[in-house]
Amino acid sequence: LYGRAKGYSIIKELVQNAVDSVRANGTRGVKIRNAYQSADSAIPGDRGSSWISIEDDGTGMLPDDLSAVPLDDQFGKFLKLGGTGKAGETGAAGKFGTAKAILLNNPEVVIDTVAIDPKTGQKVHSVLFLREGDMQELYGNLASQLKPQIIEGVGDDVPTGTRVQIRTNHDQSMFQAKSYLKNIAGYGIDGIDLDVNNVQHG
Repeated sequence: LYGRAKGYSIIKELVQNAVDSVRANGTRGVKIRNAYQSADSAIPGDRGSSWISIEDDGTGMLPDDLSAVPLDDQFGKFLKLGGTGKAGETGAAGKFGTAKAILLNNPEVVIDTVAIDPKTGQKVHSVLFLREGDMQELYGNLASQLKPQIIEGVGDDVPTGTRVQIRTNHDQSMFQAKSYLKNIAGYGIDGIDLDVNNVQHG
């Protein structure tokens, strides 16, 4: 569906999610990083891959947002294709989550997030690791399920927010994605403290 624009679609979806989250939280920070791991890398599994990272100081997500139990027809808002949790949010930048299927079907995705549980008032730190094929398994096998890891002992000084890291296929076109990042780095996003690094072409 997205073809050579896949990298652009991933980046744009992540930036939109981050912007919506910080606006909902009354904060401003969004940090974007793009790193390329060369084909002769000494790191196993990372050779010839590109990593995209989007980090914000927004509201974060709770464990249920990152969980899925198909047998009970339960899908967290981050894992439900087409579901963004943004319905009714004023000024939401990304309303339909159209790139979510692509976002969750890359070789590796790590979602690291801290949110305040409204039931307890306590911060909850969740980390979800997704590998290639996990989402296909999830939607094709009712007996499968996904649950994030809960990190104990969240300090009072730990801010809420989310960092999403995606390892993409090195052969997919990232030119449009880098052009998009260079543009928003140059022009900015209204009301957002944007920190963009390492988005040069090449």
